[in-house]
Amino acid sequence: MNSCETSHSDSSPVRELRFADCDQLSELVTSGDIEFIQLGAGPCQASMMRIDLDGFYMLLTDVPNRTAIHAASQKDLRVIHIPLRWTGSLHWNGRIVDRSGLIVWGDSCDYTRVGEDVRTVALLIDESLLRERIEAWLPSSHSLWDSLDGHMLADTPASRHFGQVAEWVLGLALQRSESLAVPAVRAQLSERLLLALANAVNAQEESAVLGCPTARHRGRIVRQMTDYLHAHPNRTMELSDLCQLTGYSARSIAHACQTVLETSPIRYLKPLRLNQARILLREGSHDSTTVSQCAHFAGFSHFGRFAADYRRMFGESPSKTLERCM
Repeated sequence: MNSCETSHSDSSPVRELRFADCDQLSELVTSGDIEFIQLGAGPCQASMMRIDLDGFYMLLTDVPNRTAIHAASQKDLRVIHIPLRWTGSLHWNGRIVDRSGLIVWGDSCDYTRVGEDVRTVALLIDESLLRERIEAWLPSSHSLWDSLDGHMLADTPASRHFGQVAEWVLGLALQRSESLAVPAVRAQLSERLLLALANAVNAQEESAVLGCPTARHRGRIVRQMTDYLHAHPNRTMELSDLCQLTGYSARSIAHACQTVLETSPIRYLKPLRLNQARILLREGSHDSTTVSQCAHFAGFSHFGRFAADYRRMFGESPSKTLERCM
């Protein structure tokens, strides 16, 4: 199997891609800085469907393996996430999501989720377009919309209805994708979705918004630590080094990693470097790239242990990855 297989043409409003490497999922996302990091052992075989509607789009993501997803820098973009299914634990910035149908709301979405056999749908829409359309139907105060940034909406009939509408649109895209090529159909679907979203948001005035003041802070700690580890793959790292470099205490870093990633900072280092080695192998050149070079650059000094850990993590040898992607 190639790294990426497309089942719809690029000009279609419905595009579905299947991946052997979860980090390639970001290829369907046009905004923001999104990183997928495989944590569980075994082939990833992830997929993502992008559905272009009237001025915004939806993403349906299936990731069978345990994976962490970091997303940030999505300026002026509203992202509404609906977890549809998962097994094991699903965390959002360290907050355990214990039921489906909750909507994660945010315009900078600095979050991490961990789980197995995870399916989520997300709406991505420009902030100004969202306010213009929704407030024409159901006038809402700007303070209400702003207060929902980085929170999960309460589980109300209106929020559940919005999730049902989103799943209905997905079903239509899967079964009758040709109908979405008609502008009038896309406009009708867009209006129905946004009206359901407006009702879900307005319902929060009478319900508690499920938020955690420290949740996004934990996600940002992990993000900052991950960025530094990516930038210095060859450096031997201890927890004291991470404290000095990030400015956080050992307790804060350890707690953030445990709640967000379900592991310690140092144990997180190995899968992170293995993912980095896989990216280097996948993007390598037939003439100049070798497995040992990629292993060394990702911070592995013992080639034999690297090859064994790599096979255990991804279900294939590093040389197979290099051969498959050339």
